[in-house]
Parts: sequence; C-alpha cells; structure tokens
Amino acid sequence: MPQRNLLTVVCLAIVCLACYSKAPTNRFARDFEQALRIVDRYYVQPQDKQELFEASLQGMMKSLDEHSSFLPGEQLQEMNEKLNQGYGGVGIRIDFDEETHRLQVISPILDSPAFKAGILAGDVIVKIDGISSKALTLDECISHMKGPIAKQVRLEIQRGDEESTRLFVLERAQINVPSVLGQIRNADGSWNYLLEEDPRVLYMHLTDFGRETPSEFRRLLERGTLDFEAIVIDLRDNGGGLLETAIEVCNMFLSEGIIVSTRGRGDELLEQFSATPEMLIDGSVPMAILINENSASASEITAGCLQDHKRAVIVGERSYGKGSVQNIIPLQSGPGASALKLTTASFWRPSEKNIHRFPEASDEEDWGILPDEDFEVIFSDQEWSLYRDYRYRYSFSPATFHSRGTNQQETGEGDPTDPQPETLPNPKDFKDRQLQRALEYLQQRLEEQKVTLLDPL
Repeated sequence: MPQRNLLTVVCLAIVCLACYSKAPTNRFARDFEQALRIVDRYYVQPQDKQELFEASLQGMMKSLDEHSSFLPGEQLQEMNEKLNQGYGGVGIRIDFDEETHRLQVISPILDSPAFKAGILAGDVIVKIDGISSKALTLDECISHMKGPIAKQVRLEIQRGDEESTRLFVLERAQINVPSVLGQIRNADGSWNYLLEEDPRVLYMHLTDFGRETPSEFRRLLERGTLDFEAIVIDLRDNGGGLLETAIEVCNMFLSEGIIVSTRGRGDELLEQFSATPEMLIDGSVPMAILINENSASASEITAGCLQDHKRAVIVGERSYGKGSVQNIIPLQSGPGASALKLTTASFWRPSEKNIHRFPEASDEEDWGILPDEDFEVIFSDQEWSLYRDYRYRYSFSPATFHSRGTNQQETGEGDPTDPQPETLPNPKDFKDRQLQRALEYLQQRLEEQKVTLLDPL
C-alpha cells in the first residue's frame, strides 16, 4: 500500500475513534433522545424540555429503590438546609391546615426575628407579603418566608379575638435549627434537659443527625451545669441523616469495638468504623434509647450499635428498617443545581446484621432494630397523636415561653406584654409509657449501683 494511502487510513481511524469516544456509550441513549424528540413534537400539548428530562430521571431513580431519587434545585437546597441545620428565614414553627389553609404559629424560634418582634404561639398568619395564606399551599407559605438574608418579609397576623390584624415587618436572618432538644422549655425559651420526673436523668431528643449534632451533643454532655447520673436518647420519629454523625455520636459512649461497616455490590466490605479510646461518657452511666417505626437510617445505626455493645437498652417499638447508604452525586451546578441521591452501599451492625427491610419482608423476619426483651411498649394510634401534639405543641411552646424582657416598647407591630393568645389545647396530661418504661429501668440501675457502692465487699 502506498505510504500516502496508509497515512489516510491512519487519519481516518483516529477520527473514527474520536467520534466514537464522544458518542453515547449506552446503546439506549439514542432511543431515549429520540423518545424525547417524539414527545416534544407530537404530544397534544407543548411540554417544557427541562421538565421532561427531570421527570425521566426521577422515574429512572424510583425504579431502583425507594431511597434513590433525582433532586432538582429546590429539593437539593431543602436537603442541604436540613443537613446543615440552617436557612435564611424569620424563624417560625407553623401548623398548616390543608383544608382551611389556616396558618398558625406553633412557636417562634428562640432569638429569631419573629421571636424578637414579639410574634407569639397561637398567632394566625393571614397574609404574607400582602398575599392571603388562604391562596397559598404550605410549600408556598414556607418559600415566601424563607429566602435571602437581610431581605424583608411582611406578615399580617390575627391575634386571639382582636378585631384588627397586626403587621410585622421582619428582616430575614440566618436561622440555626438545633437537633438536640430537651423535654420542655424553660421560662426564657431555653431547653430543660433534665427530666421533670427525675432530675438525675438527662433527656436528649434528637430530631435529625445533622452536621452540628455532634457538637451540640458534646456541648451538652460536657457542660458542668448539668449534674446527671443516667441518660435517655429519644430517637422516635428521627428519620436519620449523616452516617458520619451517627458514628461520632456512638463514639462518645464507646471506647472500643466496631460501630458500623458498609458493604457494596456482592456484600464486598467497603469501610469499617471502630470506636476510639477517647470516650466522652463513662460506661457506668446507664442509658436507654427510645425508638419507633419512624426511627430510620442513622437512628438505627446508633441504636443498633449501642444495643450490640450492651451499652444501652432499647425501649419502644420496632424501627423502620433502612439499612442502605445514599450518596449525593452532583449533576448540574450553579443556580439550577441538581443531583442524584443514589444508593451505593448497605450498612451492617457490629453483630454482622443488615437491618434493611426489603419490600417482600414479613413481620416475622429479622429486620430493623427490635426493643430489648421486656422493653417493647406499643402505642395506639391515639397515643401517637397525643405524643406528637405533646412534643410539637406543648413542649415547644409552654405558657412560660413568651417573656420578651422589659426593654421592648409597645408598638403597632405587637405588644410583647400582651397575654398569650388562645392556642390549640396543650396535652399536658399525656402519659408517655415508653419514656416511663425507660425511666423505670434507669432508676433500677441507679439503685443497684447505690447498693453496690454501699457493699463492704
């Protein structure tokens, strides 16, 4: 073959290889692109191409498992805010009636713009920036109140039986959301972390496993003002969060041993996390952990680890059964950022059990975290309703949580000396049988320790 022809063949081969490298490697990619073109051209109504693309990604991710998903911009931002425990807003916990669109304040967040302005639990928000709350969905109400820091939000509020409404002009601020809560509020709005029933017991209600949770835990456990002899960690309704946070929390109560391990395809061991010797709480301090069917993921890692090491007794009901790990993989960056939340591994307890509940699993199979023997306490649906009212209404905003100090002047935007408006009933008489069972165990342990100390042997 002439040299010129050979050179031509080589050049063509290079061009072909370059074109092949740029072509879709999945043989279905062309079919997918063609399907989008067909829908775009022939569907009875015009469709937004971006929305079609996002819907196709969402469908693909949902076909994998219930925990994998496509996260468009707003959902990705919400997830990051939850994990980072902060957002730009006015600092109000709200209750929204889907039927009447009644938007009522459960409580202002301590030291937030709403708290400082004098907004009270029980206030009804009738307008946001001039828009009636009755014309908005819950998500729209939230999106109007959240947003860029230092920007103003105008809230028109109906207080009690007053004939006229009050106007509050609030400037958004960085709202930091704590994840480690106490039992009830003190008079100044801070949390009381010692049980009313027995002040020897430290009570910590974890709402999420966020980035700041370990530091919140550490500050609470290390502060010298709290004198406690036993601990309750309440993980009920805690859907989880960050794997590394669960590991840090467990490490505060263990000096050695495996905390959790992760495995990939074919159960191949990926990582194994073990406790370090620098234990924060001495092993002699008795502990109880409360769980229910909504305790999942990082909650199950924590409960399973401390149960396997016999460091804590588990009280309540069987947990959710989520034994998988999701990674957040960015797709687009910038203002329209999006990502895939993809299941990439499974996590395993120190006892070599994966607690995942598969779709076909029966109640008789071994999944989730089970309470210890004699510590299962089942709530009725009515008890759960009362419990959640207790937690999210009474304990967040007791009647003493509305003092604002003497320096704030009376204005048309809310008199801080006004009596608390009428709110939804406070279920103060709710009997938390699960917490009571944990307390009985801890009190028994404390009595046993006292007897041991008195024993001359």
